[in-house]
Amino acid sequence: MSAEAEPVTLDKLENLDPGADRWVIGLMSVVLGVGLNLPGRRVRFVVEGWEHMPPEPVLTVANHTHFMDWSVLRWVSWRRGRPITNWVKPRSYEDGYGPLFDRSANVPLVSRGYLIAADVRAVHGRKPTEGEYRALRDHVDTGVPLPEEPFFQAMGERPRSILGLAFDPAIESWRSCVERLYHRMMQVTLRHTRTLVDRGLDLQIMPQGVTARRLTEGKPGAVQATQALGLKVVPIGINGFPQAYGNGGMIPSPGGTVTVRVGEPFGVEPIEGLEPFLPSSERAHAAALRERTAAMMARIRPLLDPAHQPSGDDEHDVTGIARFI
Repeated sequence: MSAEAEPVTLDKLENLDPGADRWVIGLMSVVLGVGLNLPGRRVRFVVEGWEHMPPEPVLTVANHTHFMDWSVLRWVSWRRGRPITNWVKPRSYEDGYGPLFDRSANVPLVSRGYLIAADVRAVHGRKPTEGEYRALRDHVDTGVPLPEEPFFQAMGERPRSILGLAFDPAIESWRSCVERLYHRMMQVTLRHTRTLVDRGLDLQIMPQGVTARRLTEGKPGAVQATQALGLKVVPIGINGFPQAYGNGGMIPSPGGTVTVRVGEPFGVEPIEGLEPFLPSSERAHAAALRERTAAMMARIRPLLDPAHQPSGDDEHDVTGIARFI
């Protein structure tokens, strides 16, 4: 988060009116298409298995090889008459693209990591170090006590608003407030998403969470999303995108062929008693979430070329607090 950036607060999220303006979605897709078809840098798409897509809205889950590969499904789907809604990390909204995201069918997706990093910035005027973040995250996730140092004491003892939710340390712990805020913001995200799905849009999620050329372990959010929204899941393998697009910018270099393979739709067995995105419920059903997430990632694996198959080291391109700010 830059010095000028304003975080995505609870109030901003609740007052969001995500649009599904067809002309904006189309314009965004056309712009992406132009970027993917520049002379000398053209990206050619091969789409396999599109006949597997059912007529009703679905949750698509794909590997995540590059920070721009979300554009693949936007372009491919739009050309086939299927607009998509994406869950977008708040830091993208902080960069000033919020109005465009709102009108082109996107919804901010907070994470506990984002809430922690944003609150540290509010309290200390800087981002946390990797060590500070790890201690705070372990405390939120597992209840490990925080170190008795001024940095952590300020986080737990100073009354304030955490992204729009009042925190009074005399009434609740900092951990409890962060978890309460996470659950409340995720319910708003789900509400906005239902609105877009009801308008006929598919929801696109990259379960890895961060980019990696090879398929890595998934996060449990996609499983919780399908339970909350009642959507079937369609696995998709995106192949060749980092090779065609390059490592850095937003323009393809050197170009090449990207193969999109669409697998057969499937349903995720509901987890009885799970309240999606409620931290205490996530912990209580952690084993079932891991099992269903692993099964979901296994559906993506056969759709990938050897260059994108898991290597076993689970190495991501982006780690630590760089994922959030």
